[in-house]
Amino acid sequence: MTGWACRKTTADNTNSADPNGKRLELHGTVKNVNKERKEITVAHEDIKDTDGKSVYMDAMTMPFALHDEWAFAELTPGDIVTATLVVGKNGFWLEGIAISKAVNGPGGEPETSRPGA
Repeated sequence: MTGWACRKTTADNTNSADPNGKRLELHGTVKNVNKERKEITVAHEDIKDTDGKSVYMDAMTMPFALHDEWAFAELTPGDIVTATLVVGKNGFWLEGIAISKAVNGPGGEPETSRPGA
């Protein structure tokens, strides 16, 4: 049986460069991790606008800058991620990422860890 392990950042979702940026929830699957460029490529689901009804961005695969430095040591292609997509006047990026990994173990029970724990 397959389970899932999850790790989530404990940092808040603020960004001093653009505190008024639009913040949207992203769900998807990691396709590539580029540590040198500090970006990940994600095949994401439709991203809902802040009203929770209309679609801000259709589902697609695209690269995103990632501001959670710790995550580059954890991320691998195939991981399922949830993150905050921040769209600001100086671009867009992901922060507040949570990573889920398949775990094959007794009972397939999920394991959860957090940075600094």
